[in-house]
Amino acid sequence: MYGRIQTTDHAAGLHDPSTLDEISASPGFRGLYELVSDGICNRLVTLWDTRDDAGRLSAEELRADSDLLYEVRDDFDGVSAEATPTAAAMVWHPGPMSPTTAEIGMRARRRIAPNLLTIPGVVRMIALFQPDTQQPCLLTLI
Repeated sequence: MYGRIQTTDHAAGLHDPSTLDEISASPGFRGLYELVSDGICNRLVTLWDTRDDAGRLSAEELRADSDLLYEVRDDFDGVSAEATPTAAAMVWHPGPMSPTTAEIGMRARRRIAPNLLTIPGVVRMIALFQPDTQQPCLLTLI
């Protein structure tokens, strides 16, 4: 599975209902999360079956200021998996990350995640990795 994170610094950008409908109707679509931070920075996280599916819509079509494609390395459902997320935390490593550091991070994530996923309110945790920049990102939906 692949994740795509588009960011815009303008309030109207990625959250247009017709844009969201077009994305969700695209082949290989697996999910979408809209993230808004203080009305200034908007992020759209979309999940896809394949790399080709994730790349069908261009950043220009989506009016995104930045657009990165990630590999989904882990995808965990939380104890509240059936709930609609109302908050999110995204954590990036400033990368690039060496293969040894990436391996240590994966082992730690897989050891710690089962405990975090039992916290009431945790909906989902998605571990993403950007192969070009060697940067990981952890998205926790609450």
